[in-house]
Amino acid sequence: MRRPLAWLLLAPWLAACGSDPAPTPDATTDRGADAVDVASDAPSDLSAPDATPDASPDATTDALADASGDAADASDVPDATGDVSGDAGDDVRLVNGCPTYESPIARMGDDPMGDTYAGFARDFFQRLCLRCHGTTRRTPEERMGAPSSMNWDDDESLRGNLSRIRRAVGVDNYMPLTPPLATCTERRRLVRWVDLGAP
Repeated sequence: MRRPLAWLLLAPWLAACGSDPAPTPDATTDRGADAVDVASDAPSDLSAPDATPDASPDATTDALADASGDAADASDVPDATGDVSGDAGDDVRLVNGCPTYESPIARMGDDPMGDTYAGFARDFFQRLCLRCHGTTRRTPEERMGAPSSMNWDDDESLRGNLSRIRRAVGVDNYMPLTPPLATCTERRRLVRWVDLGAP
């Protein structure tokens, strides 16, 4: 039960004076008007050792409840526009519901764990990208506005645009534009594949 601030300020003072710090309901009813007067006459200087408002267990509980409420109100909400993040353990930002990977999550020479071009990336591009970024798509309408020079079924074009692909798929998380979309796991795997040097 929360007690009024006046009670928290007066409890240590009343205890030092020998007053009952927890009056019965009858005593409160009988002394209700006096309690208000006492509160208004309370000293404004709280520097005395016996007048610290934090001495009461209720004050600590109330302060913690207030602090946790404030913390919940001010907590960071995933930012759908941010692009700063990291891997597990870092403060991860979400864009379009998936983590972003601004920083590298692998290095050349790390074990690809099966995520090579043949083992993962080729299928990723065929399923999700070639409907706009394929050499068979010729008109701007067929390509949904994708530049004619960006074809992910052309090895030179693909490898020349890996950093752009990485950003679109794993940092800004906006590609592909239309369903089917890449899952968060697929996005991470593609980012890792690029960071490995696209083996």
